[in-house]
Amino acid sequence: NLHVPRQTLRYALLEALKEATEIGTEEPRVSMEHDNLNIAWGHKLVSIQSASCSSDKNGMQLTFEVVDDNKNERRIVTAQADLVVGCDGIRSSVRKRFLRANTDDETEGTKGIDTSTTPLQYLNCVVILGICPLRDLFPDLLEGEGEELKRAQKDKQMELSPLLDGESVFQTADGTTRIYLMPYSKKKNEYMWQLSFPVPNEKVAIELSRQGPKALKEEALRRCQSWHVPIPEILETTPIDLVSGYPVYDREILTS
Repeated sequence: NLHVPRQTLRYALLEALKEATEIGTEEPRVSMEHDNLNIAWGHKLVSIQSASCSSDKNGMQLTFEVVDDNKNERRIVTAQADLVVGCDGIRSSVRKRFLRANTDDETEGTKGIDTSTTPLQYLNCVVILGICPLRDLFPDLLEGEGEELKRAQKDKQMELSPLLDGESVFQTADGTTRIYLMPYSKKKNEYMWQLSFPVPNEKVAIELSRQGPKALKEEALRRCQSWHVPIPEILETTPIDLVSGYPVYDREILTS
């Protein structure tokens, strides 16, 4: 596996987009603000349809709901696109809206694809996730600041376990349960952990997820309390509000 922090991936995509926009220009732009690249965050997809259905343009028309937290307002915006890439997860909103649009076109003689064509498939497994600020492992070091504090925290981490060097990715399994840990944020000195274990009954898995982060953390500790350092320590220290969990699903890949 290739492990890439999400922000690193976003930065790489941003740099590639900058480079792409320079092609064909007389003078390549040295720097570029996000606004000039037309990157927009916080947009919830409402609908997707062929632009020709609503205008004389080709391509796709996307409608988004945008929430302005400062004004506590919601507004609708539209965008035109030659290409739409739906890489928004197993419950992809793009995929769902697009398949629904195709199904609606059946009355016009176009063969639609219903979402039941490739339904979610439960994989008999539950995943619990958490983010642990390593500074919380050593409450006696909370006082202090600057490089001296960072060095003291690093020394304490290495004393607890050489695995907490800020670089190592490691995993442990007992034949049934598996945990994977990796540095999450160097700036905040955080580690992310992912615990997975089999739950054959889907209803049981859903109920565990619905019980919320407190129950999920307790389940993680129950399974890993006797495991090697620093796993129990990290699980115990992880704040409740930074724990989540869910049953794991997959879908069959659609053909073009």
